[in-house]
Amino acid sequence: MFASNFVVKDTNLKHLHSKGKLTRFKQNNTTTAGKYMGNSFSSICGTLKYQDSSGYLGTTIPRIKVFEMDRCAWLEPAKV
Repeated sequence: MFASNFVVKDTNLKHLHSKGKLTRFKQNNTTTAGKYMGNSFSSICGTLKYQDSSGYLGTTIPRIKVFEMDRCAWLEPAKV
């Protein structure tokens, strides 16, 4: 499993539209350090928009879809 996370300072994060359409959920039993992990979803379609954590205050991890055509050339598809 690979992940490329893009972390943004909250002071640089702009909501261009639909900020009022986000549903927030957070819990602290998902991390071994006991910090909370927060998820913000679209209340319309359920898509995860971003995450944040009390372990990294002042930052947000936006969620973007990376399609197969954008996969790194050296990374082969999973064999299923």
